[in-house]
Amino acid sequence: PNPATEHVTIDYNLQKKANAFEVAIYSSLGQKVLSIAQGSQAPGSHRLEWNGRDAAAQMVGNGLYYMVMTNGSELIATEKILMMR
Repeated sequence: PNPATEHVTIDYNLQKKANAFEVAIYSSLGQKVLSIAQGSQAPGSHRLEWNGRDAAAQMVGNGLYYMVMTNGSELIATEKILMMR
């Protein structure tokens, strides 16, 4: 759900294999908070969960975050996430 209170579920579908796949969360200031997934991804439906924590395992604060999905330099998708506790 958006806004999120504890965790966010990210469902996505890839049309083709992604060799340099990454799902990253950025703060509203453009700072990378966390990289959730990296590496190769097969085509098809996938699901990731973000537990609302940053790379140091600290809970992020309330505010607007961006989920950015890329395959190398190719932007696949961007989604806003509003974190409210």
